[in-house]
Amino acid sequence: MKRLLPLVCLAIAFCACAPKQEAEAPAESATPQATAPQPVQPAQPSAPAQPTPPAPTRDTAQTPPSDFPLPIMEGLKVASTTATSAGDYSGTQVALTGSVPADKVIQFYEAEFQKRGLQIRKTTMEDESLLLGESEQVTAGVIVSPDKSTGAVQVVLSWSQRK
Repeated sequence: MKRLLPLVCLAIAFCACAPKQEAEAPAESATPQATAPQPVQPAQPSAPAQPTPPAPTRDTAQTPPSDFPLPIMEGLKVASTTATSAGDYSGTQVALTGSVPADKVIQFYEAEFQKRGLQIRKTTMEDESLLLGESEQVTAGVIVSPDKSTGAVQVVLSWSQRK
């Protein structure tokens, strides 16, 4: 009996996966039935499928990818990294946390952007600070926001280059 159970399961699985054969239609009856001709609707073209953008890949590694061009400021640690792609650009976002004052983080990365020849714009909104750096081939950014509940600072570094 124990040997029979696996064979029965296998047979059921085989039958469930086997292609089904359609029953043949019955032959036309000798007596014609009067029916009105039905108009045939032309097939409607289906809408073109919209391409789905590639999903960002997220990694919880404690270091950014080896080709990430910005250093990690002392006092900050990597929480996660995300590979990004949009249009002609591909890049990486690195989420950081630490106990460094927000203004020091902005100063550090502003100097790093200058070293790389990026045009810089800074903005502050309420508690968040935003630093943008751009060139013909690169778009970079830093967002710094304090976590009032822990006293830590949350930082997102972004670096994208034209492909």
